[in-house]
Amino acid sequence: MDDEERALSLRRDAFLRAGFPAETAEALARRTEIAYLDALALVRHGFPPEVAAAMLLDGRRGVF
Repeated sequence: MDDEERALSLRRDAFLRAGFPAETAEALARRTEIAYLDALALVRHGFPPEVAAAMLLDGRRGVF
């Protein structure tokens, strides 16, 4: 496993631990590092994982 694959795996695992469904975790893990941090921050601020994912996957970053 190269560094890029390992980073992707770590991001995906973080999303799964935060409660995101597997398919959503995979999609978000493939986004930029900023989207990864934004999604986890949204969950920490009380947004349900599905709302955080919708905000980021629909391109509505920064609306909160």
